[in-house]
Amino acid sequence: LAKFSVTLLLSSHWMACAWGFTGLTLGAKICDEQGVRVRQELGVEDVSWVTTLFSNEERSPDDPCNPWHVYTASLHWSVMTITSIGYGDISPVRNSEYVVCVLCMLAGGVLWAYIIGSLCSIMANSDPVQINFESNTDLLNRMMRESGVTESRRQCYREYLRESRALDTMIHFRQVASRFSPQLQGELLLYTCRSWTNSVFYLVDAPDNVLMAIAQEMQGYFYSKSEEVHQQSLCLVEQGTLASAGRILTPGNAFNMDCIVAEKLWRRFPRTIALTYSLVLALSRSQLLEVSER
Repeated sequence: LAKFSVTLLLSSHWMACAWGFTGLTLGAKICDEQGVRVRQELGVEDVSWVTTLFSNEERSPDDPCNPWHVYTASLHWSVMTITSIGYGDISPVRNSEYVVCVLCMLAGGVLWAYIIGSLCSIMANSDPVQINFESNTDLLNRMMRESGVTESRRQCYREYLRESRALDTMIHFRQVASRFSPQLQGELLLYTCRSWTNSVFYLVDAPDNVLMAIAQEMQGYFYSKSEEVHQQSLCLVEQGTLASAGRILTPGNAFNMDCIVAEKLWRRFPRTIALTYSLVLALSRSQLLEVSER
């Protein structure tokens, strides 16, 4: 936005200077060396947009001998030209001014189209998660309409899609993080896992390189309300509320920590139910052992 604002201001300024220079050069001098307005009859060859605008004192109380007044009028015209407003109160009155005006209108039209197009592109792509959500919603509505899904179920599916934007955000974030080098990628993802490292007792004192590797291997799963979480992996609550073995799990809590136990008979995976829409990060036992062996 700052780039476009500066470009627009500079373009308006230079166009105003060109337009003001044209009017002052082609028209008769209506100010003496002391900057005092000279009263004189102007012939056809002596007129310009400046003399036309300021010749009638009843039309404008401004002084053509004041450079600021002429510049302000020129800037008013340049902004009108660039933005395609065109009030018509300042217009060319001779052939040379028409040529300058046409050139300025062409340049201003291209500049204005570029700025508007760029701003629309920025606004349209400012939130990729929202764009993806809207696209998926349109596709879902079309599919449900063609498949004859009942209205009550439609609301359920739309609600899930709306709430699952947290998973889309995580996916897009990881796509951005994947463009970094392995070390920087791990450091970036490490910040996202600091909230739950203390919930897993065997990861409390783990070195940062292990935590970075775990954060990279974590997979996200999004569950709807009252849905059972069928996972036999180390699970971490990223968003939402779940119930497991008489405990209420909130963001930052972990469950299924017994997955690391070697003997299957000693592994305990209690039934876990999502009480709200919940985002759960999961890491399988094989992945956890592989990370620890690196």
